[in-house]
Amino acid sequence: MKLKTPIFCAALAVAALASGCKSDDYGDGSTPLSNSAYIGAAETTPAAPVTFKRTVTDLDRDFTVKLVSPVAYDTQVDFCIDADAVAAYNRRHGTDYGLLDAAHYDFAQRSVSIASGKVESDPVTIHFKGLDQLEMNATYLFPVTLTAASNGIGLLHGSETLYYLVKRSSAITTAANL
Repeated sequence: MKLKTPIFCAALAVAALASGCKSDDYGDGSTPLSNSAYIGAAETTPAAPVTFKRTVTDLDRDFTVKLVSPVAYDTQVDFCIDADAVAAYNRRHGTDYGLLDAAHYDFAQRSVSIASGKVESDPVTIHFKGLDQLEMNATYLFPVTLTAASNGIGLLHGSETLYYLVKRSSAITTAANL
């Protein structure tokens, strides 16, 4: 009789736990996590070094905007150069980098479209120019931040900003051909 009581209590506890479980049917396409937009290059690390030798004057860098999951309609995602992100980056990393001056880049595109059924945009190109005029071994920040997405798509916190760390290096980057 003493052995039956603990078994009965355990069975009762399992039944109570099982009846408390919630089973959602996600047949309407929704999920527990809402769909979000983010910068593809920022999904692993938000910093993207752009280090170049002292004789380089122009460079291009690309990034794409991604969605967590595809949607059945075209999605427009807007972005900007976020000067406020420079202070946040410096505070977080204990650095004192300045914002890259507008004379050193061409970045006219401020939005991108992700086609229906796709999860990635076409590449967005940033053209860095006049790089030979930058101070040697100084690092400048060029933060690109997603600002809004259409159709109720949110922004994925932590991957909505990509920091380009632009640095003109005085280091020897080529070896002598002996």
